Amino acid sequence: MTTTYGVGELIRYALDLRAERILVGCGDSGTNDGGVGMVEALGARFLRADGSPVSRGGQGLIEIAHIDLSGLDPRLKTVSMTAIVA
Repeated sequence: MTTTYGVGELIRYALDLRAERILVGCGDSGTNDGGVGMVEALGARFLRADGSPVSRGGQGLIEIAHIDLSGLDPRLKTVSMTAIVA
């Protein structure tokens, strides 16, 4: 199982360093969670219908019934983020 959680941790670290612009390279990686891990690391919660967290990795994608963005890092509003696709 591979996830994008580490990418989210790197973005959070860039926010800690007061970055104003963040470039995220995308493509040819071994991750399979559609970016859910990245957003989770930044404070979002992906939940099943019963309110429990979904599984990590690609399997969790089919379990998502609700996305809670209330805990999303507010500093994301202050930065420019660009995805670079290879």
